[in-house]
Amino acid sequence: MSYPIILHAVKQEIKETLSVSVPLMSAQLIYSLSCFIGTALVAQLGEDALAASVLVSTIWMSLTVFFFGMLNAVSVLIAHQHGAKNKQAITHIMGQSFILGLIIGVLMMFVLLGMPFFMRFSAQPAMVFTLAYDYMYSLLWTIPALVILIILEQFLAGINHTKLVLRISLLIVPIEIPLIYALIFGKFGLPACGVAGIGYGFAITYTLTAICLVYYLLKSKRYQHYSIFKSILCINMPILKELARVGTPIGLMHAIEVSAFTL
Repeated sequence: MSYPIILHAVKQEIKETLSVSVPLMSAQLIYSLSCFIGTALVAQLGEDALAASVLVSTIWMSLTVFFFGMLNAVSVLIAHQHGAKNKQAITHIMGQSFILGLIIGVLMMFVLLGMPFFMRFSAQPAMVFTLAYDYMYSLLWTIPALVILIILEQFLAGINHTKLVLRISLLIVPIEIPLIYALIFGKFGLPACGVAGIGYGFAITYTLTAICLVYYLLKSKRYQHYSIFKSILCINMPILKELARVGTPIGLMHAIEVSAFTL
């Protein structure tokens, strides 16, 4: 193979890699911006609220990098079948992805509900614990929609449609930040939820976004032939085990990367 052909192949590979990765990286940065702004707003409520926010955010980050990291297996398996042009296999993978997401969501809820027992070992003041519990319980409402969104975004990444993921994040943030502000401080006729307003703001935004994205994928002719919700009620143990086999090391790797900082 001649040098110009090799150079062209390398350039094409880099271009395709960037076309997939840049929208995903940009979307993650935008999501991180929302968390940062939420923390900055909570700081105005005082030291206890800020301490509670950081404590819960640290626990939440540890949970999400592991459990949601497992769902990265969805894009891995779908990308393989997308390359093979096997749309029926993608349908089955998506069905099992939602089942795995249900399991992950339930586990996360149980872990969050049990966290107050372990938080007591952090030796924080009683007021910090009270605020942290409120914030933690508000985050419970974000889990169902987040699981759906992550699975759908992994599906889009697997079929190389990551630009839609970026567009979703660009639409979310302008709605999310004012809503969080209103729920924290009780503006625009909404109740003042304090630090828990961050969780409720995320829950409302993610739920509306998940509903809109599901509706779009169901109605768009571009995605209808994948039938991503067709096998959602059928358990396929080989595919489910493969998702867990591929996803668990990814989740553990992410958890190890942040565990030192978290502790």
